[in-house]
Amino acid sequence: MHKEDKRKYENALEFLKKVCKTSSQLVHGETKPIPYIIKPYLIRGSFTLMTGKIGTMKSLFSLHIAGIAAEKGENVVYIDKENGIHQIESRAKLLGLPPVDNLLYWSDRPGLELDEQPPTFEKLAIYREIVKDLDKPILMFDTLNRFGGSGVDENSVKDTTTKLTNPLIQLCRRHGATLWVIHQAGKSSMDSGFTRSYRGSSEIGGACDQGFQIIDYKQLDPDQASFTIDCFKSRWRSFSPIRMCFDTGEFHEVPKQVTDAMELVAIKQSIWKYLEKFPSGCRKQEIIQALKSKSLGNFSGVAVEYVLDYCGKNFWTKTVGPRNSNVYRYIPKI
Repeated sequence: MHKEDKRKYENALEFLKKVCKTSSQLVHGETKPIPYIIKPYLIRGSFTLMTGKIGTMKSLFSLHIAGIAAEKGENVVYIDKENGIHQIESRAKLLGLPPVDNLLYWSDRPGLELDEQPPTFEKLAIYREIVKDLDKPILMFDTLNRFGGSGVDENSVKDTTTKLTNPLIQLCRRHGATLWVIHQAGKSSMDSGFTRSYRGSSEIGGACDQGFQIIDYKQLDPDQASFTIDCFKSRWRSFSPIRMCFDTGEFHEVPKQVTDAMELVAIKQSIWKYLEKFPSGCRKQEIIQALKSKSLGNFSGVAVEYVLDYCGKNFWTKTVGPRNSNVYRYIPKI
């Protein structure tokens, strides 16, 4: 062993027995489930990279994830060096973030002293203290390059390793934080149109445990959009691309029962308009049968049932009616 090593080992074998696990221990040890916080997006103690082109709702979706985690009781600190406080206040209202004290938003804003603003990773000790005092929270960084300090070159392996990824890995693996880091996608190829999953050095993608990219983004109208979340890397378990829909403050996964995001939005609107006619509420089967008609959209029953149960937080309520039937009532638009 090294002479300067203060630990006393008789030889290298004794040292290795102390610090290593044998193949037998790996194979026969207790099998532990993947520690999902939000399946499949957020895994406890992992470093997740979320990328996408500019203007594809990376920050809004990340704030949505933060809200879900906080509702589950997790301590979440969203650290933002990209967006202004007024933009985030507007987004928080749009998403209907849970009014809880365990979701903290930290950004550069008027009234903060210089040493009160989110630091770069050059002052990693501050983040280590946060991780310690908040008992291994979820830290969300928006956006990666702004935390590297002045002069960082994203295309340099040396710079990205020392100023960006090593600090993140330290917070994650040594101190137990769960990390969600927003970053830009790479440039599109002039010939193929293919967009690289992330911008900069391969070290950025190599360091993360999970990597997601927002692709196929389409703005349907000012309040609606569709996109796909593609898992381009996972040290845990990869998954097939997930189709997503954003509609009036809500993110939804588009299930196999629904053709596409446009159909999901159309079903939501048709359900809401139908319920508006019946303020006292309607039972599930009544709604499904009504929306099967050509005049109300000719939608499939399984698609309508899915949207009724999972996509109406801001549009209708569900209560238990007579004979344990589900009764749905519309929420008036404000």
